[in-house]
Amino acid sequence: MAVERFNQIMGKGMRYGMILMDLEMPLMNGFEATENIRDVEAKNKYPKTYICGLSASTAKETELKCLQCGMNNYVSKPLNMENMLKLIKEQFKIIEQNVSAPA
Repeated sequence: MAVERFNQIMGKGMRYGMILMDLEMPLMNGFEATENIRDVEAKNKYPKTYICGLSASTAKETELKCLQCGMNNYVSKPLNMENMLKLIKEQFKIIEQNVSAPA
């Protein structure tokens, strides 16, 4: 469902600035969803979307698996709101710079 919605949005020329990807979802876990999103991006030559994995796990293996499947970052729950806001602001600053850059 999430992957189909992603493809619809991107196909209309719109773009997600960031995806906060829960690793444990009922139909498809966050690892599979990320791999599918990366496949959609590659096949359609869409720019890569920043994906940050979210989980209650603090295991280093979880973080490594997130990066290996194509996520850009990983944050464990409970979320530290100050750190999360900093991450979001940094990502949107990068997007703003890319949009403002002359072609």
